[in-house]
Amino acid sequence: MSPNILFALPLAASTATQALRLGGYDPVPSRTPAPAPSPDNQQSIFINGGSTSVGIYAIQLAKALSFHVTTSASARNKSFVRSVGADTFLDYTAQPIAEQLLANPPNPPFSMVFDAAGSSDTAIYVKSDVYVNVCDHQSLG
Repeated sequence: MSPNILFALPLAASTATQALRLGGYDPVPSRTPAPAPSPDNQQSIFINGGSTSVGIYAIQLAKALSFHVTTSASARNKSFVRSVGADTFLDYTAQPIAEQLLANPPNPPFSMVFDAAGSSDTAIYVKSDVYVNVCDHQSLG
């Protein structure tokens, strides 16, 4: 593995951690601002870009927080994202993600949408009231 890739790994992990924190979920238990999901209170998360460097860490951190993880990637990465912890897989090359989610909304709705791919398709957010549970989190700013 090249040094450039090795040097980027901690940045990907810290980016995933910070994004979960900003969403109200902290992988460090003593600092969790919102109740962590549990088997009795399982929450779900959608991670767009599960095979990206940040997405890989986001999947693992979300699983450590007991989330049900749905992620997107290309079909060739399906086995890989499942091996790092994804419960449900969406192939973004088969059909636009928003259309897949609208056709088969999760139950319960996602607690968080984590975009690790930098999607330029805003439909995933515009129509999200069908598949994202909008809750009143305290301001983290």
